[in-house]
Amino acid sequence: MNTAPEIRLHLFFATENASAVILLRKAKKLYRLIAWDRDTDKFIYGQWLKKEMYPDACALSPDGQHFLFTVVSQHPDAAAFPSFTAISTPPYFTAHMLFLNTYGYGPTFLSNDLVLLRDTQARDAFGTYKNVRQAIQGQVTKDCKTGLRLPNGEPVPLSRELRLQLLGKEDTQQDHTPLNRYDTTEGRLSHINSDGSLQYINDFRDMEFEEIKAPYTTPTQPNITEGWHPLDGDVP
Repeated sequence: MNTAPEIRLHLFFATENASAVILLRKAKKLYRLIAWDRDTDKFIYGQWLKKEMYPDACALSPDGQHFLFTVVSQHPDAAAFPSFTAISTPPYFTAHMLFLNTYGYGPTFLSNDLVLLRDTQARDAFGTYKNVRQAIQGQVTKDCKTGLRLPNGEPVPLSRELRLQLLGKEDTQQDHTPLNRYDTTEGRLSHINSDGSLQYINDFRDMEFEEIKAPYTTPTQPNITEGWHPLDGDVP
């Protein structure tokens, strides 16, 4: 009897260009990131991660430059092996920002450089990355009508367009996500034509774990538990 786990492809699309990210699930605790240029159907095969993940708590920035992902830990020693949310540059899991002891809660990119974590206690354990800011859903006040605040409590500086969108005063109903254009059955990626037929793009079923080094490093900070890092043993 074949008990091999089903390979799953989770697709994430940039809304400002044709870039996309594929989160490949090879097993319960084995995922790979793959960058995909939908204009050319070219792929960059990135890092693997030997962790259990929440695909529904992952997101791609509008420009496709940052990937937000959430890792779930069932380990009894939660202090040494916590769940976490991280932000990386796809197709790599190596983290620019790391939020420990988070459990999903629908994190999302509000813009290319602004991410919202629903967990109001979440704080970046590195605190060194300058290209993405963290927003916290706080109390709505006269000087902060969206309720979005920086970790220091100050209102998040927002563009007029984004502020109006968040306040529901500008139409945001257009769906830029072309999920219904693609079929991912059994780890094969195909385009769904207008007549319902499938146009084959790529087959990801035969991939095996390999160590891949990101072209950037993860910050080392004293407020991370000494001798421990969530990516240790999984990616360089």
